[in-house]
Amino acid sequence: METADVDKVFVQAPCEALRPFVKRFLVVEFPYAHKDSHLPDTVLVAAFRYKGDCTLDWGIKAPQAAITGLWDTMRSHDHGSDSAVVLAAFTATGAAAFLRHSLDEFFNATVAMDGLLGRTRDLNRVNEQLAETGDNGHRIF
Repeated sequence: METADVDKVFVQAPCEALRPFVKRFLVVEFPYAHKDSHLPDTVLVAAFRYKGDCTLDWGIKAPQAAITGLWDTMRSHDHGSDSAVVLAAFTATGAAAFLRHSLDEFFNATVAMDGLLGRTRDLNRVNEQLAETGDNGHRIF
């Protein structure tokens, strides 16, 4: 990810209990509109956009909460000014432990969590709590 216009990138290792499942947590805040590029990757990521807008490279608005799967192509995101996202990068086996869906469903895809979980109210509450919390360490734990 390019970081020239990124105000803050907060990286946190998971607690001991989550280490078999999560590689790392990140909070990324964009004070200005920013386009970033992502190389093909073998990591599934849970993303919680708690502030601002993000558009995926095919012109679709990114969901508030989503799972992004394994990709074999380059892709990009357009982040609006004053936007922010919490990311959880799963280990190779971690996503399978949390998701009840075949991981093949996420290949070259970004899938909205509310469609996966069917719990829109809970996801809205998570996003509200992330937005209200002023400390990135608390956003993760």
